[in-house]
This record gives sequence, structure tokens and C-alpha cells, in this order.
Amino acid sequence: MLRLRIATALVGAIVVIGGIFFLSPLGMAGAGGLVMLCAAWEWARLSSCRDWWLRIGFLAAVGALALAIWRVGAPVTMVWLALACTFWIGVAGWLLSGGGPRVAAAGVRWGWLAIGLLVLPPLALAIAMLAERADWVGRAFLLYAIGIVWVADIGAYFAGRAWGRHKLAPRVSAGKTREGVVGGVAAVVLYAIAGLGVFGVPYDAWLAWMVVAVAAGLLSVAGDLLESVLKREAGVKDSGRILPGHGGLLDRVDSLIAAAPVLVVGFAWADSGFLA
Repeated sequence: MLRLRIATALVGAIVVIGGIFFLSPLGMAGAGGLVMLCAAWEWARLSSCRDWWLRIGFLAAVGALALAIWRVGAPVTMVWLALACTFWIGVAGWLLSGGGPRVAAAGVRWGWLAIGLLVLPPLALAIAMLAERADWVGRAFLLYAIGIVWVADIGAYFAGRAWGRHKLAPRVSAGKTREGVVGGVAAVVLYAIAGLGVFGVPYDAWLAWMVVAVAAGLLSVAGDLLESVLKREAGVKDSGRILPGHGGLLDRVDSLIAAAPVLVVGFAWADSGFLA
């Protein structure tokens, strides 16, 4: 199983990196939209949409909402992304205060579908905005932004295994520890410091650059944990079976769903110069 997980992860990394550097901005936006729709399908399944027509309807609603927001223009897109950021900050506070899964009522869980309508479109919208700058520096920046989530996850995994003692959200996840989060943040800090030099960030923007990276790394944990709540209420281990050894696509992008709007809003606030 470990070899299968590693092989799937390597193939996935090659696909993502290849897409970033060889797809057009429109192609990247389309790829982000496809990932969003696949995640929406699994989200609907976890929300007890057992009838295929209900899942199709949810996919159509998520896709139409994302497209409508994008077509209206950047100001409305940024407002929606800011709303998503606010939601994830609230989720983090709720989880830290002891929030967790409840006994699921029978039938479709409409509340979770409503949450999906809020948090899933920002995934595609954020990728589309980050991909708008088509030169090599802009593409490298998109890879850097997505890499923040990877680095936070890897740092948390190894720090949690080595020093993890205190559970972060025991009602939700037995594996997530406070020590792991600290390790993830430390890894993100080192990664962001490297990014300062690679992208030639001006001195007066260093603090904002670091704050954005750390905030995205921290809230990525909220995305992971919220999906864990959804899965626990649904009584399943994985969101799907599309990725051998890893489960569903939603299992792999749950952290990015939370971090992506933070990155776009944060880097726009930091005036990094990398957003078109």
C-alpha cells in the first residue's frame, strides 16, 4: 500500500507540475474547474445525495456559481474569496473550541451542500486567478503557492510522528497533533523564506509575504479537519476511490480548498505583483 501511495503521489505531482508549466491560463482555469467538479461530486456523496440526479444538480449549481462569479469580474471574485477566508477562520475557531461531528440525520444533509456551495467555487476561482500570469515567473509562483499546502502537510506529518503528544482536535482526528501543526508551520516558514529570494520579493513586503504563507498553512489544516467531520458524519473513511492508495480526490484537495482563497486574497493584500 505504501508503494502504491508513493506511486500515485508521484504521478499526481508530475501531472500538476506539467499542467502548471505547459497549459495555457485558460487550460489551467479549466483544469481547476474540473478538479472542483470532481470534488463536488464526492462532497455530494458524503452529504448523502444517493440519487445521481441530486449529485448532478449539485455539480451544476457549483459549476454555474463559479462561472457566474468569474464572469462578473475580479471585484466580485475577490469578495467571494474573502467570504471563504472568513468562513475558514470561523471553522478553525470552531474546531479548536471542541467542535466536531454530530449524529447525522436521515436523508440529504442540505446544510453540508450549502457549505459546499460556499467553499468549492473558490478552489477553481483561486487557481484561475493565480494562473492568469502566463510567463515563467508567474507559473513558478503558482507552483510555489500550491507548494505551501504540500510543505505544511509534509512538515506536520513528520513532526507529528516524531514529537506528537497533544491532540489538536480529538473529536475529529486521532492523528492530528499540536506538535504536528507547529512542525508544519516551521516548514512553511523555511519554504517562504526561500521564496523571498527566488522571487525577489522587496524588503518592505517580506512580513506580509510570510504572514500570508503561514496563514495559508494554518488554515489548510482546517480544510483537512472539516472534511474529516463530513466523512465521520457520513460513516466513511475516504471520500472516494479515484486515487489508488489515497482514496478520493477530495481527500487530496481538502487542504487546498481552504488555503487557495487565503493565498489569493493574501497575496493581493501583500501587493506581491504576481497576481495579474
